[in-house]
Amino acid sequence: MKTLFIDGEYLKKVISIENLEKFLLLSFGQIEYPEKIIYYSSELSKDQQRILQQIKNLEINEKGYITTYDDGRRIQKGVDGYIISDIIISSLENKEINIYVIAGDGDLIAAFEKSFKITNKKIKLLCIKNSMATKLSNFSKIYYIEDIIDLKNVDNKNNLEKDKELKENIIKLESLYKKEKDSEGWVDGSTIGRNKKKYGIIYKKGKLNDLLKSLKKIKKIILKPENGNKTKGYKIKFIN
Repeated sequence: MKTLFIDGEYLKKVISIENLEKFLLLSFGQIEYPEKIIYYSSELSKDQQRILQQIKNLEINEKGYITTYDDGRRIQKGVDGYIISDIIISSLENKEINIYVIAGDGDLIAAFEKSFKITNKKIKLLCIKNSMATKLSNFSKIYYIEDIIDLKNVDNKNNLEKDKELKENIIKLESLYKKEKDSEGWVDGSTIGRNKKKYGIIYKKGKLNDLLKSLKKIKKIILKPENGNKTKGYKIKFIN
């Protein structure tokens, strides 16, 4: 069983809640996606709760709290304790478990060590470069988030992976790419394919760049406004 524990406040340094689902899909994919995810936080808005509740296999632990200091700093408290407890309990309940953690606090070191002694497996730690306690590496395998994915491609205004239309059109565009590795088509606000070849892919032009970037097999994309007018659409060229 693959279980993922997320320190929400820590991850928000690089990934917004609105883009968490996309981040998880890009990091783990569909096949390796965790069977259980716990997102720990100290305060969430109703909108944030709603977004998290829609993510597959995710549970919310909002038992932490915020301490406000005289200088105005607001610091999350209590979350590490729940992560520590859940790591140890999960390790005891299932020695075959594969634990993934997104966090970086040194308070977790003892829990990592305990889990390793119980399961004889190192925890997989997804962390931010220059934002983790170095001793965590003694009992974990480190994966830097910046090396796993392109953060610029994840944290944008559109939570694209939630969009069923995106998933459908990725399949269609991949199919097109296999047939036309060096060909041109063009896109407007409602359809792709108003040229002789009529590719027949429907996609909103505002999301086209993100759709194309998601296809890692395409090394280069050329996008040009049709007749110099962005409102009419874009020419696209696939370069293998």
